[in-house]
Amino acid sequence: MSNARTFPSLSERPNKFGCYEIRWSQRGPNGEWRSMRRSTKTGDRSKAESKLAEFITIKDIKKKQKSITVDEACEFYIEQYSLPRRNDRTDRFCLRAPREAFGKWQAHTVTDEDVDAYIRRRMNGAYGKSKVKPATVRRELNAFQAALNFASSKNRIAGKPAFRFSKPQDGPRRDKWLTEKQVAIVKDNLGKADLDVRIFIKLALTYAVRVGAIKELRFEDQVNFLTGSIDFNVPGRRVNRKRRPIVPMTESIRGDLEEAFKGHRPGTRILPYNVDRKYQAFMKSLGLEWATAHVLKHTAITSMLINGTKPEDVATLTNTDLRTIMTVYRHYTMDELRNIAEGRGI
Repeated sequence: MSNARTFPSLSERPNKFGCYEIRWSQRGPNGEWRSMRRSTKTGDRSKAESKLAEFITIKDIKKKQKSITVDEACEFYIEQYSLPRRNDRTDRFCLRAPREAFGKWQAHTVTDEDVDAYIRRRMNGAYGKSKVKPATVRRELNAFQAALNFASSKNRIAGKPAFRFSKPQDGPRRDKWLTEKQVAIVKDNLGKADLDVRIFIKLALTYAVRVGAIKELRFEDQVNFLTGSIDFNVPGRRVNRKRRPIVPMTESIRGDLEEAFKGHRPGTRILPYNVDRKYQAFMKSLGLEWATAHVLKHTAITSMLINGTKPEDVATLTNTDLRTIMTVYRHYTMDELRNIAEGRGI
């Protein structure tokens, strides 16, 4: 790929924000010329000229530096960051389409305009078998941005740039949860399910935890029979924005966990990693195959709220932000809305 570019110059007038811009053109990865610009963040002409001189010097240094391709940056990220944290399968999946689009590019040449074009093509079915939703593209770009920034922070990308891509807005939230009648059907048939599936469903419907948190639970490290508590946080792992709760065992769940522990050693997982597949088969047998494992989390919080549990208490039990409880999981019934309307006194 050619890195040829025109010599950078200063704009004649400030832009609409009152700042002079540095403007130049350079060849893209496919040989096409692209117009580039960067704000000097000043409306003082002399200061802007100083910024231009500094920019030219930095660009010359970057030109001489060696950089890695996007493929190399992504593989470095997976091996050094994702793999030790056992997130490599997810990241490999999310990075597949971006790597197909940008894999051979020099990592430091990827711009916001390139990513915007990727978004349009991806949502129209490129780099895959069919069109995808904004949420899918958003997940892919989050992983792509993280991979490039990680490689840049480790001095693997020329100039150590910081990548911050604009991402498509998420589509409308999927409003799915089991009704009280459907929950009753699940509970009535739990006795017919394998112990693994029974524990999985009880944990999800009681504590509203995500699939990954349940599948990663280990005996004694997180399931403490002495204190009667379950800590869904993996020991030693950095806590991220998807917080996990520490909860007390119910009598029913404790009984199932003690039964499961009979065939396990301390430190082993309480459930097989393919338990979600067994769960799907069980739900299909009840005619509820649409109810994914994540629907159980949504169902648990929605049921708590509909049955009168205070949102603050739900947030405390599930370790979920109160704003998320109110905006994502709070569904008003017609009776509640009627009472609110009647309370207006008109």
